[in-house]
Order: sequence, then structure tokens, then C-alpha cells
Amino acid sequence: AAIGLGGFFVETWYTNASETTAFDFADCLTEDVTLYGTTKYIVELLLFPEYLSKFESAQSTHLLTVTSRRELTAYIDYVLFYGITNNVTITLNYEFESNQDELDEALTACINKNNAREGYSYYPGTLGLNKVSFRASTSSFLQTPTLVADQTKEYTYAQQDYGLKLDTESTRTVESTFNVDKISKTVAVSTSSQLVFALESGYKPICEVGSAAESVYNNAKAVLLEICDDSMNDITKLKAIYEWIILNTEYDNYAAANITTNAKAYDSWAAEGVFNNGKAVCEGFAKALIIMARIEGIPAIYVTGNGHAWNRVYVNGAWYVVDATHGNPLNGSMQIETVNYSEFLITDAEKADRGYTATNYSQFAATTEYNYYQDYQDLTVDSSIELTNILRTAKTYHATITSTYYTVDVYVLKTNYSRFTSSWMQSAKIAAGVNLSLSYLPSTDSIGNYYITLLIQK
Repeated sequence: AAIGLGGFFVETWYTNASETTAFDFADCLTEDVTLYGTTKYIVELLLFPEYLSKFESAQSTHLLTVTSRRELTAYIDYVLFYGITNNVTITLNYEFESNQDELDEALTACINKNNAREGYSYYPGTLGLNKVSFRASTSSFLQTPTLVADQTKEYTYAQQDYGLKLDTESTRTVESTFNVDKISKTVAVSTSSQLVFALESGYKPICEVGSAAESVYNNAKAVLLEICDDSMNDITKLKAIYEWIILNTEYDNYAAANITTNAKAYDSWAAEGVFNNGKAVCEGFAKALIIMARIEGIPAIYVTGNGHAWNRVYVNGAWYVVDATHGNPLNGSMQIETVNYSEFLITDAEKADRGYTATNYSQFAATTEYNYYQDYQDLTVDSSIELTNILRTAKTYHATITSTYYTVDVYVLKTNYSRFTSSWMQSAKIAAGVNLSLSYLPSTDSIGNYYITLLIQK
């Protein structure tokens, strides 16, 4: 795979450019050999593009013969992705995987898709003699949100600046290409939901001119031109994306508390909430992260559970949980939002300890541990001197900001917590010359160590 195309793997090596003669690795090499590889993406979810011409023809003839469950599942993809309502008679011309009738086979194919991704609504029907039909009823992929929730003052929380955020000066220009532009497989999209699913599945989206998808896609690229640089590794890019979404998006408390019907009609449940209004609920946060990560070539998927949505991302050869919504916690008494890295590159088990277990994408489990505070930046505080140095760095960096507060996120071992709160904070704030307090009650990881967000008043 080309540099920057995370998640793409070489499936087969060939000795010729037409990819007809596979290379035998048992052969003894006596001279230089040029090999040609076919690649496969780690998230194989969107299947219909490889059958697209066949499915489009079926809309005219109203007849379709499929030769495998994979092809049947691909047709379900196609029907729901584009909201196809035509009645097409589908002949199942293959042996089913178990002793079941044609309707059971069709429902099994539907269930396979539903277990992977939200947004599917369909009318399957059996016509007998190995014949079935599908048509779309409603699909979130076709919904273009047009409504913005009413806002009242008591639901508005001011976002505080982050004292250790990335300070990058990108060398990119408007003519720059992104890693997504290196992908050869394409699919046409018009809504932001289609855009998310296409990117999530490893495709380069071709946006309909003037569509909602084009607007969101261009807005995301414009942000990435400013916050990321081609010299960054994937974790640094994710950090920049995570920070930008949090620092530029308010959680839409009013929408979450008051909108109980037709939520998909509101921007806050889509990427539009982030890029158009700077206000979204968890779905909007998670979808915006997928769009930005995938443009940079970082695999990212959308997971849900316990009434919440977040992401898994694939970096350094493993899946990790990233939750930009919960990385933007609220202090209700002060009515502020702050940046927190306790939800950045964690495991499914850590997320479950906080009450959230994903019900989809079980094949992409996040089981590898990565301590951002220790592995990326040394934010594990072991003394008042170390805390003083961190605070001085943040104070110097934010000497020119105009906001009332800014925050610093640190990690403290449980054996040091009492000393941290009783003496280290007091000594460090005097030495660094800052007005320091806890922004909210600290949270803990699975072994009892503390994630602490410090609030500094200018």
C-alpha cells in the first residue's frame, strides 16, 4: 500500500502488472524481481461498488440473479445506501449455507449488515422458489439534516482553551493532496451519512456537486489543511483532530435533552453539526472524527452502545477507542467544557469500566493498551517539580490568550493522589505563578490511577 494508507494490506503479490501470475514465495530468487500487489482494506463493509453496473441494470429489468450471500448482502447495501424503492425480483442462484428457506437466507443477510452498522431499514419479502425482493423504507444514509435545535442560555457551556494543545504551522497548501486521494476505489455520495460510511469502508468518495456531502467534505479538508502536516505520524494527527473537534464543538445539551422524535433531521446528529454550527451530540462528534481521520488515511469506525456513539481507530497496528464527546466533559456548576485525554486511545475494557460497551463491530475489538499520558507526552506527574514544569509550559504557551480559563490534563498514580491534592498542587501553583484548581472530580482508570484536569484562571 502507498505511504499514508493505513489499514490497506497486500492481499496477493503478482509478477506482472496485469496481475495474472501470482508470485510463488517458495521460488529461489536469482535476480531482482518487480512485484505488483493487490490490496484489501481492513474494514470490508461497503460491498456493492464491485457489483454496481449489475445492480443498476436490475433497476430497469426488475430482475436480478445473485450467486452468493456476499452478493445478496451487497445488494442490500446498494438498496439502502441509495434508498432504492424499486421492486426487483431476486433469484438466489446458490446453495444456502444451512438448511433454511429463501426468506431466512435473506433475513440472515440483512442481520449481517445490521450487526455492522446503524441506519438500515428495509422491506424484505419472499416470492417463493428461491426468489426474494428488497426495497428501502427509510435510511439515515439519505437523510440530509436541515434543522438546528433551539438554544437557551442554561444549555450553553463555554469551551475552555487547552494549555498543551498542538501548535502547528502546516506547510500544506490548498492544492495539497490528502491520503484519501491515493485510494483508487470510489463511490458516489450526496449526503454526509453516505460520506461517513464510504470513508469508513475504505473508499474515496465522489461527492455530488452542490450536495451536503461535498460541503462537509470540503469543510473537513479545509480544517485539516490548518491543523495537520504531512510530517506528523498518525497518533499526532489524531491528537490534532481530537483537539480541534473538542475545542470547536459545544455539546448540544438542549438537543439531547429535548428532541425525542425525528432526531436525524437535526444537524447535531450529523457531521453538519460540527462543521456547520459547532454544536453536536455524540453522533455528530463521532461522524466528524471518522471523516477527518479517513481523509488523513487513518482507519476509523463508528460504534454505539448504551445510548452513546464513539469511535474505534486503527493506529500502530491495533484498534483503540477514541471518544471526543466524553473527552469534552462538562462542569455543570461553572457551566464550562474542558479537554480531557482520558478517552483518547483506550481499550474496550476501559470504556466498559465507564459504563459503555459497543454492540457493533465486534470483529474490530480494541484490546491493546496505550497510555497517552506516558507514551505520547510525559504527563504522568510524580512530583511537585514535574507539575510546576508542566504548568510553566502551559502558562508560557498561553501568555497571549484572552479566555478566562485554560486547562491542563495530567495522570497521577493512586499512590501519589493524596500528596498531589494536599501539597503538590499548592507548591506548583505558587512556583509557576498560576491560579489553579480542579475543573471537576477526577476519574480513574481500570487500576485506580487518576486522570485529572486542572483549571487555570488567567
